[in-house]
Amino acid sequence: MSFNPRSRNFIALPSTSGVLTRRVIAYLFDVVFIALFGGLLFWAVAFVNIFTFGLLHGLFAFVALAPMLYATLTIAGRHGATWGMRMMAIGYRDEDGRLPSLAQAFAVSFLFYFTFWATGGLILLVALLSSRHRTLHDILAGLVMIRTDGAGWAL
Repeated sequence: MSFNPRSRNFIALPSTSGVLTRRVIAYLFDVVFIALFGGLLFWAVAFVNIFTFGLLHGLFAFVALAPMLYATLTIAGRHGATWGMRMMAIGYRDEDGRLPSLAQAFAVSFLFYFTFWATGGLILLVALLSSRHRTLHDILAGLVMIRTDGAGWAL
């Protein structure tokens, strides 16, 4: 799907100026939230393993998925943003101005973590060169990061 202003579903997207700096700060907030979520998940799995005598130790694999679960479920939510993004008044929209679907949220989350790991973070330099400061995972998922100033979003 491409950005088409003549589309009957077209909604003029809000400004993308200042989004890059806000994204970095939002991710720092998200790292804290992910650590808390991952910690709670770890202790919940450990508690379950005490009562099953370690039979469910395979559940610890889900702790490693905590960052992707957090990002996918919050981006696919009613605000189209993680908690860190909401704190910085930014969020995702698709190229027609709609909230991201669950599939788009999963794609952007998976692609972010995979490409970030595979390139040591260098892939994020794409945002400095692309229009609307879109990262590669935004482009491939068909999403745009926008400012949501004045939208009254809360955690």
